[in-house]
Amino acid sequence: MTLKDDSRAEGILQNIAAETITVEGREIMLSDVADIRLVGELTDYDLMRDTGMIGNFTFAPEGCRDATELELMRYGDFACTVSCHLKLAAGKICADDIRLVSHTHKVCVEKLSQTEAIYRFFDGSFFFPNALRTNGFIGNCYVSQNYAKMENAGLPRGNIMFSQDQIDFGFKPGNIYVVSYTCAKEPGEMVQEAVSVTLEKMHPCADYAKVWIDGNGEVNTAEETVLQTGDIAQVRYVGLITAYRTDNGTGYISGEYWFHVNNLTDAGEASQLVLGRRVSFTI
Repeated sequence: MTLKDDSRAEGILQNIAAETITVEGREIMLSDVADIRLVGELTDYDLMRDTGMIGNFTFAPEGCRDATELELMRYGDFACTVSCHLKLAAGKICADDIRLVSHTHKVCVEKLSQTEAIYRFFDGSFFFPNALRTNGFIGNCYVSQNYAKMENAGLPRGNIMFSQDQIDFGFKPGNIYVVSYTCAKEPGEMVQEAVSVTLEKMHPCADYAKVWIDGNGEVNTAEETVLQTGDIAQVRYVGLITAYRTDNGTGYISGEYWFHVNNLTDAGEASQLVLGRRVSFTI
């Protein structure tokens, strides 16, 4: 619920009276309410009928005004949390003005246990397990997820594939392994298998924001900085604008943090609020 002073109230709607509304025990004057949106999970999307479901409320594709967000909802690849308005159409209550709040890839354990798949971890590493062996990939750079977000860059990927029987050390996703290797051809953009793999160094992921191999084959590291809480004056988060409506000045950062244009510290920056824009903010 958005109030006319641009503040918000979130939670379960408990009661509606003649002049007030109660949300999570908080009584709010209806005259102070600017907008009320239902938040729920996308429970189904029927491709044959091209209609979606948010709980018991159906919606048509035209009810979602962002084509990119609609594509994320359509095919069942993501678990989506959405917000919407409710309207009366053809004698029943339907969802309208659908907006994506957040989404995560679905993981179907039953299907994955019966087939081969490539798994990518948040630390940028890959695994390809199957009934015979487990494969991994070697690249020339590791960056933490937070570092990638800060630099507005993707996680680096490797293209030298190795098998579990080629390494003599126990691999754990919480570590960064610097290795030397040989392969049949000069490393390039195409994926190829390693001939041999030797461990050179190991670093805990928690200690390093970036580890990379330069053009001379030297190992370089950028350590995570440890700060004393007493020395911190302010913490600002960094993210990308994933949704923004120019008609009412509201949007989301990283699909999670709601904001209003009035939250800007510099009103002159309003024209720069576009999808994909990198911003910093406090919560």
